[in-house]
Amino acid sequence: LEERVDEALVEKAQAEAQLMHAQRMEAVGRLTGGVAHDFNNLLTVVIGALDIILRSDDPAKRKKLGEAALAAARRGESLTHQLLAFSRRQALRPEPIDLNALIHEGEPLWRRAVGEAVDFKVKLKRGGARANVDPAQFEAALLNLIVNARDALGDVTGPKGRGGARITVQTREVQVAAGQVAELAPGRYVCVAVIDNGEGMSPDILDRVFEPFFTTKGVGKGTGLGLSQVYGFARQSGGGAQIVSAPGQGAEIRLYLPPLSRDDAAVEGAPVETDASRIEGGRLLLVEDDPGVAAVALEILEELGLDVDLAENGQDALRALDQAAFDMMLTDVVMPGGMSGVDLARVAARSWPEMRIALVSGYVGDDVDEVLADTPWPLLRKPYSSDQLRGLLEQLTAAQVA
Repeated sequence: LEERVDEALVEKAQAEAQLMHAQRMEAVGRLTGGVAHDFNNLLTVVIGALDIILRSDDPAKRKKLGEAALAAARRGESLTHQLLAFSRRQALRPEPIDLNALIHEGEPLWRRAVGEAVDFKVKLKRGGARANVDPAQFEAALLNLIVNARDALGDVTGPKGRGGARITVQTREVQVAAGQVAELAPGRYVCVAVIDNGEGMSPDILDRVFEPFFTTKGVGKGTGLGLSQVYGFARQSGGGAQIVSAPGQGAEIRLYLPPLSRDDAAVEGAPVETDASRIEGGRLLLVEDDPGVAAVALEILEELGLDVDLAENGQDALRALDQAAFDMMLTDVVMPGGMSGVDLARVAARSWPEMRIALVSGYVGDDVDEVLADTPWPLLRKPYSSDQLRGLLEQLTAAQVA
């Protein structure tokens, strides 16, 4: 009997392992197909527009197609950030902020996103809801939740107010008990909830809503990445996400984020002054191994009035630093040659302490991600615009003045 029980347990474990493998393969297939579909559409716009631009002499047509290509590239950037958020690979730059202030500042945007036919309300915790998060990623996550709630309302034609379509954004401080929220340690959290009175969700949908590319929307009406991005952001920020819903009873999606410590609260809102004029005339070392990225970055930096030298890897950069004096160094994080941008920055900071340093990256692996969490240098995500690059340089000059 004992042998038969052991055999049954082994068979059960093997069956469970096979089921988990099949589920993982299904998720990977869905992810791959979704990415290929979305990026093929975006690349069709970019490639087609650029091809016509290169052959056209009509300034109006070139401007129109250039704007279309740029918009498609921005959608691709957003899709990439959502994928990185789900896989917890995005390079977060958390800072102490009052979530109430961010929500209040973005309220006009949230109202436009849901439309005038929806009764949109904001209920914020008195005294503030302070947390240590990446502001841009938090706003993206909240927008995803609000748009998801709006879609759950279906066709809204009734009047606003009592009995009509409603969405509420709420902040509060909660105490989470052990096992109350999946994958979330017990303790005190800031909870940001988006509540709607829409269709609600069945138990089988609730079990899958955080999966990438899982969506109940029609073809072309959603990527299925919105809630997975929210989940990834919350987990990487040290918190969690939870959905409370039932068919016909609406839904409440809760984002749990760790509150500020007293030390973080003491430095919250510290003013940062910038002096954009100091960018002009400086000498900068650009460390970038991709020729296309380097060509674009060089063009932007030289337009800002900087004298720029280029190095393709960490060893080339160290040789350049030995031979000349630089005011700033802008280095990619992941590079060939055995030396990462973080390694280079550490060496350069010790040997040339007066030089200002910034990091750039489009992807961060597990090992570098852990190192970046403790680095003092600002990080710019790829892809970036000329305004974003200028903003980074202003941040460097402000740090030098301070």
